[in-house]
Amino acid sequence: MQQPFQVKKLFNTPCFRAGYFPKLFKSQVNWREIAASNGKILEIPDFNEVQLQEICGIVQQHSQLTLKKLSSPTIIALIDRVANALLDPTHAYRIALDEWLGWYHPYDRDRLRLSLNQYLKNFRQVGLERFVAEDFVNPELLNGFQPSVTGGRCHALGLNPLIHIWAGNTPALGLWSWISGLLVKAGNVGKLSQHEPIVLTLFTHLLIEFEPTLENSLALVWWSSERDHKAIFSNARGVIAYGNDSTLADFAKSIPITTRYLPHGHKISIALISASCLTHWHIDQLLNDLVTDIVCYEQNGCYSPQLVLLQASTQVSVDYFCQKLRHQLNNAAAKHPPPILSIHDSLAIRKWRNSQALAGASQMWESPHSSVVLWDKLPINISGPNHRNIQIVSVKNWDDIFSAIHKFAPQLQSAGVACTTEELHRWSPLLAECGVTRICSLGQMTAPAAGWHHDGRFSLLDLVQFIDCEASAYTYSEDFNPYHD
Repeated sequence: MQQPFQVKKLFNTPCFRAGYFPKLFKSQVNWREIAASNGKILEIPDFNEVQLQEICGIVQQHSQLTLKKLSSPTIIALIDRVANALLDPTHAYRIALDEWLGWYHPYDRDRLRLSLNQYLKNFRQVGLERFVAEDFVNPELLNGFQPSVTGGRCHALGLNPLIHIWAGNTPALGLWSWISGLLVKAGNVGKLSQHEPIVLTLFTHLLIEFEPTLENSLALVWWSSERDHKAIFSNARGVIAYGNDSTLADFAKSIPITTRYLPHGHKISIALISASCLTHWHIDQLLNDLVTDIVCYEQNGCYSPQLVLLQASTQVSVDYFCQKLRHQLNNAAAKHPPPILSIHDSLAIRKWRNSQALAGASQMWESPHSSVVLWDKLPINISGPNHRNIQIVSVKNWDDIFSAIHKFAPQLQSAGVACTTEELHRWSPLLAECGVTRICSLGQMTAPAAGWHHDGRFSLLDLVQFIDCEASAYTYSEDFNPYHD
């Protein structure tokens, strides 16, 4: 049985045990060590097929008894309380979060802290209310049957159980779906990523500390075999999964046709800078904002820019912009040092850089921790090796560029733009036709707004099942009332 989570005690022990499972779960847990250094150990619970089915059963039953009985404002207030606690640098859970994330992740600690703060702000009350309002004209649909426009009444019921499978390319990524599941009162069971199990563990334990009645309504687990995920999928009403396309395709083979499957695969984001913005007055701001997007999580997020489409102006040439960008990336390396790369990543970056000249790149500006590659046409592969390596395409005609990037539509997600308002109105439908599902300013690419439509989907509507009680049922029932004439 899992021991109660005590943050203060955690500082006195070298072992962080990730995950959370219901208090009613009594079976012996097999803990797997996934990291150890500097006297610290990170372990994750490895459950078998029988244990996973037991946990799903507990969560499914008790979420109906507890979570579904909480009103939406109560759930929002609870999540808001957790988010504010984790934003408080003096709170014990935030101290634990910074300590263990800094130990486990290779990212610069200061950059990690700033990015996490910006991320957590989305989950305060105002942001959460936007989440709900974005998808539900009448949020009371989540709390019970409400009058519908067509007559009768309608109710939005969270999928139970709802299985989350997370990737670990960026810290705290799983909070989006986890909190969305809470907002729709789903029976949530999450599979932690070995690469990032810390944020969700601390968030969930703190949530249960604030609302103990939910102690059997949530679970954060892990499993290792294909047989195990087939077992848990067989009990699921919905599955949200993050990962590479081949892994998601394999999951699809194991998920029953009656289970709602929401995969989020590999995506690429781009930046666009118009000549109208490229002036001596604005260039420093543009570079600072672009570097912020590049440096955050070392481009490992799907919303980080891999490619910049740049139109030269009469004041600033493309070459000058690239040289200034290399200089700004070097400055960023001093302020927010990049992580020490593995041999595999180092070789991949070297191979990628060597391939650019052979593929027809016009010029490359290299530094030990970054590179800027200039193209006079759209490259065959717009994806880079991450880790502060960015491609710049010199744009002569925007219409030609939009036509060219259309072939990457299945891969595209976010577009960070620097342009005039008139250009924004003209570009938006063209970017939409190219597959882009999110348009934002430079400097905000790695900070999606609360209520954004991830990969063009709803945040909450996909996680519920609507039940319609039609007007005919009410009309017919009138005939059987004791006061019917």
